[in-house]
Amino acid sequence: MRVRDIMIKDLSAVYADTPINYVIGMFNHSEKRSLPVIDNDFHLIGCITVRMLVDKCIPEYFKTLQNPLFLPDNNQFETSIKEMRNEKVENIMGKNIVTVYEDGSITEITSDFLKHSDKTIYVVDYKNHLKGFVDIKHLMCYFACDKKEE
Repeated sequence: MRVRDIMIKDLSAVYADTPINYVIGMFNHSEKRSLPVIDNDFHLIGCITVRMLVDKCIPEYFKTLQNPLFLPDNNQFETSIKEMRNEKVENIMGKNIVTVYEDGSITEITSDFLKHSDKTIYVVDYKNHLKGFVDIKHLMCYFACDKKEE
């Protein structure tokens, strides 16, 4: 069994110059919490996650607070989101992403999930073209449902 046999072939992606407002809409209308970022040739160049957007809107010191009531302005999150709407994906996206080749083994991708905190691993070909993704929940289902015996 290879990665290509369990990967999700959904190629929903955004470009580096996509406005954040569009990305927020894509997250709102799907169950995804991560989207691949591609160039015009469909090469994978990064990813953007809901967590990245939230982190961009929250002051660094907030992460050390135990109570959000200490924020100086309760509308700060809303204001930050509104200010970020027209910003481009390239200003927020992560560039160090974990990928696996479509002919990679299930053992390899399982190891990647255990080594990295990523919940989604993108599948690429040898020219770094996006081919799909494997989500940790899909991998768990693969093992739990005994699909490997089919």
